[in-house]
Amino acid sequence: MSLEDMLGSLYRPENKSLKDNWFYEDAKGIHMFHMQREENIPDDVRHLHPASIGHAVSQDLKNWEEHQTALHPGDKKVYVGGIGSGLTFATGCTIQKDGKYFMFYTQRPISEPNYQSISLATSTDMENWQQHENNPILTADEKIYDMGREKDCLRIVHAFRDPFVFHSNEWYMAFTGRDRRFKRAAERQGNARRGVYNGCIGLAKLKDWDKGEMAHWKLLPPLLSPGLFVEMEVPQLVHKDKMWYLFFSTWSKGNCFRENGHQGGLYCYASSTGLRGKYIPVNGNGLVMNMEELREKQGFDIYGVQIISRWPTDNKYAAMGWVDSTKDKKEVKRASPPLEIEINRLSVDWRFK
Repeated sequence: MSLEDMLGSLYRPENKSLKDNWFYEDAKGIHMFHMQREENIPDDVRHLHPASIGHAVSQDLKNWEEHQTALHPGDKKVYVGGIGSGLTFATGCTIQKDGKYFMFYTQRPISEPNYQSISLATSTDMENWQQHENNPILTADEKIYDMGREKDCLRIVHAFRDPFVFHSNEWYMAFTGRDRRFKRAAERQGNARRGVYNGCIGLAKLKDWDKGEMAHWKLLPPLLSPGLFVEMEVPQLVHKDKMWYLFFSTWSKGNCFRENGHQGGLYCYASSTGLRGKYIPVNGNGLVMNMEELREKQGFDIYGVQIISRWPTDNKYAAMGWVDSTKDKKEVKRASPPLEIEINRLSVDWRFK
């Protein structure tokens, strides 16, 4: 099969492009939720077109059945600086609690790509979703997490997005953020450009009085703020053998690789001292999947890899991401082929499944 035919066989919703995806597994199969937009929208105006959240189900991670759109912004408007704007949705996660499904997702005004926040929808069947009446449920506080309204000196937007909700004695939410304290410290030292690399994995905890609504969260200091990246996107945590593994992805534009030897792709840091302990990079530098190397060898890239489920052996997990483009910069925007992630203490590897 040619590369073009292989890429053309990968899943995407009808007449739409697919970006960041996340997964939920139950008796019906593996549910993939994902960002989607109408296809063939030019890059320079794509941010002006609303994105919805699509839904598909598979038994084998290869053959997907498209379901109805899970969430669409519709005609709802938000007001920023007194000006009304339509909404667009982005990356999130889906969990189940007490027989009810909760989807946490990113929301922003179409007119303000920097003004990102986290919203919530609920469902009893994963097909019909009701947006929470008080969305957004979590926003940057400008004390711990930076939310500038302008692009930074590398022309990258600020970040408060990509929620990943998990349970460890209490309910926590990890998310993509920018560490305000790191940035301010660098500025005080006269090195404002170094402060741009304040990408972090933020953390919030469900408030004790929430009473199952999953809508009231308290911001905590970042879970990981290495001072190496501008963006640390689509975080996910895996707890294995008393260790926490924190995965995230970053584009080449969004890290400090010229100074630190880093590349774009999938990264992982691990902690043996608890969820909020000290995280150190696996594989020596944290890099699990080198996106530039993959593009050169395979002819296409894969971004935003998410672990889905465990294979029969203890160390191996099914995973998927999405394909952005080919080596010759031809747009793809489809779900990736299925992958396998293998975790062995401070060694994490991947392969096609």
